Amino acid sequence: MITLRREVNRWFRQLGPGLYGLACSGGADSLALADAAIAVLGAHNVVVITIDHGLQPDASDRVVEWARGQGAAAVKRRVQVERRASLEAAARDARYAALDAIADELGLSWVWLAHTARDQAETVLMRVVRGTGPAGLAGIPAVRGRFVRPLLETRRELDAAYAAARALPVWDDPMNRDRAIQRVRVREQLMPALRAENPAIEDALVRLAASAREWTHALDELAAPLASFPMPAAAPAD
Repeated sequence: MITLRREVNRWFRQLGPGLYGLACSGGADSLALADAAIAVLGAHNVVVITIDHGLQPDASDRVVEWARGQGAAAVKRRVQVERRASLEAAARDARYAALDAIADELGLSWVWLAHTARDQAETVLMRVVRGTGPAGLAGIPAVRGRFVRPLLETRRELDAAYAAARALPVWDDPMNRDRAIQRVRVREQLMPALRAENPAIEDALVRLAASAREWTHALDELAAPLASFPMPAAAPAD
C-alpha cells in the first residue's frame, strides 16, 4: 500500500497542483489508483471518471457510488462503440474521446490511467507479433498530452494487494477472459509460454520498451535540426 501511494505522490510532485481526473473501470488496477490518488491528493482534487461502453453489464454505477462515498466527485459517461473488426480498439477510441471531452468540460489538468507493467509488456509483445519498428517497441508512453499513466512501471500484483488490503469493491470484467480479444490470448497463452523460458519476461519487455523509447527520443532530437532544411527540388521528368 505504501509503495502505490509513494508512486502516486511522486507523480503528483512532478505534475503539480490541479484538478485530476481518474479513469476508473472498477477493476483492481483503476480502483487502487483512484483510492491512492484520493488519499494522497485529497478528495477535493480528484474527479473519478467511469465510462459505460454499452457492451455488457458493467461497474460504472458502482464506481460512482464508491467514489462519492470517498468524498470525491464522480462522472459517468455512456459512449457508443463502433462495431468493427477490433472491438477492443473501437472501445478504446470511444473511451479516449469521452475522457478528452470530460477533461475539457471540467477543466481537468490531467487524466490518470491505471495501466501497469503487465499492460506495457503485453502491448510490446502484441506489436512484435503484428510486426513493428523501434517506435512500436517503445510501447505505451507514461505521458501523452493530458493523459498520464503513473503505474506503468508498477507490477499489477501490487495493485491487487492494495485493493485487497483496502477492501475495495473490485469488479471482474468478463471481457478480460474473452479469447476473441488479442490481448486476452497474449495474456493467457503467449505470456505463460514465454514465462516458462524466462520467469522475468514481463520485466524484460518493460526494459525493452524503455530502451526503445530512449533510442527513438535520441534519434528524434538528432533529426530535429534537419527538419528546417529545404527539400531539394525534384528532377524534371524525361
